[in-house]
Amino acid sequence: MIRHRILLVAVAISLSFTSVHWVRSGYQFAVEAPQIDLQSVPLTLGPWQGEDVDIQEETLGVLSAHSFIQRRYTDVIGREISFHAAIWGTPKEVGMAAPHHPEICYPSAKWTIMDRRVVDLKAEQGVIPVELIHFQRQSRSIVTAQWYRMGDTCFTSADEARAELLSRWGEKSWPCVEKYLIQLSQSDIDTGWLVLSRFAKELLMIKKIDPTAVKATDS
Repeated sequence: MIRHRILLVAVAISLSFTSVHWVRSGYQFAVEAPQIDLQSVPLTLGPWQGEDVDIQEETLGVLSAHSFIQRRYTDVIGREISFHAAIWGTPKEVGMAAPHHPEICYPSAKWTIMDRRVVDLKAEQGVIPVELIHFQRQSRSIVTAQWYRMGDTCFTSADEARAELLSRWGEKSWPCVEKYLIQLSQSDIDTGWLVLSRFAKELLMIKKIDPTAVKATDS
């Protein structure tokens, strides 16, 4: 009886290890080249004129991105939009669900979420989902708009990211993960989106670079 139980346990353990190995094998992949060169994003976007903004070394370490840009754009009437974009291009980073989501990063800097919603932005590529979040810290109020892209798929949340990762199980080549975040000082989402949507459309008009121009990163 004891030997029978030991045999059953051994079989169960063996099946467990086999299952784990099988699941992990589906997440061994190479990462494709970015579809856009962030450094090619022009400093002039419609009525906005941009300038690069330095990022602290500590932030760079936490970000751990393949490439990134941080800019401040100002239009002719003085409205300022902060623009941040990052690309993650290694299997470890691509396997993360929506890295550095605003709902995590901003509250950690003592911003409070006042309101949030997902809207559809009509662009040349089709309809892009964009999440808008109204944050407040003391007397300052801002509205952010952000979306992620993985290949031809855009998403805004960690749950959507996990679903996208699961759908790619077993594929040997995965797209990199791109994040786009724009921010405006504004007291409500509706008013903020009127300005941010115009900037986002200008941003989405930028042509993609040749994806074969950069070698894929092996796992």
